[in-house]
Amino acid sequence: MRRSFTWLTLLAAIACAAAILRGLAGPACVIGNTRCMAPTLREGDVFTEKPFDFKRDPLKRFQIITFRSPIISGKCWVMRVVGLPGERVMVSKDSLFINGVEVAQRQLPDAIKGKAWLPAMLSDSNHSPQWELTDDEVFVVGDNLDISNDSRTWGPLKVSSIVGLVSRKMPKEYLWVPFFKKGQAVD
Repeated sequence: MRRSFTWLTLLAAIACAAAILRGLAGPACVIGNTRCMAPTLREGDVFTEKPFDFKRDPLKRFQIITFRSPIISGKCWVMRVVGLPGERVMVSKDSLFINGVEVAQRQLPDAIKGKAWLPAMLSDSNHSPQWELTDDEVFVVGDNLDISNDSRTWGPLKVSSIVGLVSRKMPKEYLWVPFFKKGQAVD
């Protein structure tokens, strides 16, 4: 009798630990059309995702986040933050400007260095679009700037749409974890 109680307690403790870990930094899997985040994330990649709390988790420039799609209901997308709340973001053919200052190529993550920032539909014009972000907006882009459907197309993202912070890629063997959650990245 005593032995079964110990095993039952151990199983309950493991279930509680799994639930707690799931809430703190659960694994997630990229599924669907992931071309917009290539080469950083590809279909089937597994990463850890920490639930986002704006008051507790200050956003950092170039951080990868998961968020509810602003244009397709029920979809969760994965992209990179380039503009933070309260900033002015401008893109030209091959440069990103924050508050009027060009972001140096050496400061950019490798995945977006040397890429064209202006969406293809505006590349033939002399127009350099800019966005004034409010205190509850961020500017996100996919790492594959040539094809990504992101803030350059549909505008700033509301901070309230952010679901989680991507912390690191994990080996694909983590797909078996019973409490893992699937996220989607689309372009």
